[in-house]
Amino acid sequence: MEEEEMLENSFDVEYWARENYWALADLFGPYYMDRRIQSSGLVWGTEPSMGAEDTLKFFRERGVEQILDFGCGYGRDAVFFSRHGYHVTGVEHSKEACRAAEALYQFERSKAEKITKQSGKKTSFGSFTAVHADIRSWSSPSDLFDAAFSFKTFHQFRHDFEIIPGQKAKHHLSARNILDFLSRFVRPDGFVILSMFSTKDDYFGKGKYIEEDTFDIRGHRPCAFYSEVRLRDLFSSMNIHKLDLLEIPENHPPDGEHTHRMWLIIASKNGSGPLGFESMM
Repeated sequence: MEEEEMLENSFDVEYWARENYWALADLFGPYYMDRRIQSSGLVWGTEPSMGAEDTLKFFRERGVEQILDFGCGYGRDAVFFSRHGYHVTGVEHSKEACRAAEALYQFERSKAEKITKQSGKKTSFGSFTAVHADIRSWSSPSDLFDAAFSFKTFHQFRHDFEIIPGQKAKHHLSARNILDFLSRFVRPDGFVILSMFSTKDDYFGKGKYIEEDTFDIRGHRPCAFYSEVRLRDLFSSMNIHKLDLLEIPENHPPDGEHTHRMWLIIASKNGSGPLGFESMM
């Protein structure tokens, strides 16, 4: 209760001390998402992200069927993949987001079934299951996934590993550690598709400096940005198929209309694609 009160009292303050944030990140992440959905609803709309649309063609080409959507939020990308016949498991640490994702899936599936009934043409709707869990302690199904997908999630994590007093090293909330956990749920020749904020984004450098390429833009949660060099280093143990810099327009409170510049990276766990590093900017 003391930690929850600390979060409540700190939510709107302009200064969130680095030590407090990283130590309480496990609590603050789901708390922030719960609060945002409660106050703003489906703030990014129900259409899929640009990252999901770009990834769909790749999934078709590579015969992907089973997808893990890490940090699926309220499900706009997971349901999009499901609408195209894929079987998606979304792992999300926010209870409110999981509820919203299940509701969005049921709504879209009902629409598809109605169309089928009226037209007589069978739709290729897949499946979706929302799992309220922390990826680091989640017990996955016995079968590994063909691909792990995550859009606009990794900016919440520190770039690399650093032991925090009171946290076990193997459970540390860093991009490198979370990527390692994701990889374990993907078959040996499977794929990992992530989006990350680029250092070319307009928000880079704004707000309070926390650490290298990390800034507290809103006064309560640091945002980690990635240069191409840093991203390449993060995926150095994988084979990178594609690296694009996307310009993603958004319109939601409190920023109104704005555009993010985000990396979309598609990589595999082994040599099932072209060697080398592809960059398209």
